[in-house]
Amino acid sequence: KRTDKELIVLLKKKVSIRERTVVYISNDNFNWLENLKSLLSDENNLDSNSRIIIVGEKNFECGLLGFINCLKKEPGSELVRSVLIQDEKAPKFSLQDPFYLEQLQKDMTINVLRPDKIWGSYRHLKLPQPEPKPVLTGHVCQMVCANFFKTYN
Repeated sequence: KRTDKELIVLLKKKVSIRERTVVYISNDNFNWLENLKSLLSDENNLDSNSRIIIVGEKNFECGLLGFINCLKKEPGSELVRSVLIQDEKAPKFSLQDPFYLEQLQKDMTINVLRPDKIWGSYRHLKLPQPEPKPVLTGHVCQMVCANFFKTYN
């Protein structure tokens, strides 16, 4: 990615994964959740050469990014990868499509396809706590008119 001030480049060796299982998520139906739970369970015996691909397409607000960030804290989540397709003109996700397969070989946890077939990712970065700044005066504006002396039981 290039801006006026910086250029960000990902250099990562391609990873050869033997087995990939795809789970499509939806806001309309949550049957995929039970499927995902069983894939992540201990009985499934997935090895380090397997990946579970969670795909969100046709719904940009499916909650995939937040879900992946929560899932990262769970056992077995190191095998989970996600693809969020935000390009309405993109082809339907398929493991047989070289366009998607090439991106998955980078083995990134979060893969986001933006319009015009631009791949990216998201990261949650912890921001530093703001320092309180003392001021000489402060002004308050009451936005809702109410009786401050009224009590509620």
